[in-house]
Amino acid sequence: MVLLFREIPYPSDEYFKDAMDIYKEAFESTPEIYLDPKVFSESSGKVAKDVIWHLCVLIEENVVAMISFATCIYGGFGGYVAVKGKYRHHGYGTAVLEDMKEVIRKDSDSRGWDINFLFAEYEEKNKGLWESKGFITLPIEYFQPPITKVKKWIPMSLGVVPLSLKNTISGIEIFNFVTFLYSKIYSVKNYSRQQHYQTLRRTCESLNFDLNAPHQSR
Repeated sequence: MVLLFREIPYPSDEYFKDAMDIYKEAFESTPEIYLDPKVFSESSGKVAKDVIWHLCVLIEENVVAMISFATCIYGGFGGYVAVKGKYRHHGYGTAVLEDMKEVIRKDSDSRGWDINFLFAEYEEKNKGLWESKGFITLPIEYFQPPITKVKKWIPMSLGVVPLSLKNTISGIEIFNFVTFLYSKIYSVKNYSRQQHYQTLRRTCESLNFDLNAPHQSR
């Protein structure tokens, strides 16, 4: 069976509801990170000077997975990824992540951004799953800013996977990405005053991380 990776450019698209149904199934029970589907309708197909948003589905006769992500000047950002319940553990998650990487590479080439890394946030309970997909959990204390009515910073893992042959990532590359994420993706006010941000800055000052070395989970 042929898999089709398809962009949803606007909320009136025939597959938008399918994507949101899968999203709700996967994330609605986690209020700290669950966004109103209206957010996706507003960002779908949005292109700006320094970021390109994507909402896509994976189709095999029916829609089996959804993914939202962005390409920005400091790296790709994997947002929400979900596979429909009965289709899990059949390789669709891997397939949709590989398609995402290819889109990010094309975005990078078209904008001349020379993007080397794809970043993703994930909860501690899901770390093993993301690492099984090739992501390397960075040795930093990372917090996702408040994105819902639940107004608290949430401890998360920040993982990275290379999109090029580059095998090291510097602290400044990580810090630049997180700064962009907080300021432009999450639009956090006064993020630079947060203790979490200041701690990250100090950690990144001397960090040079070998992505090929054996890694222990922090």
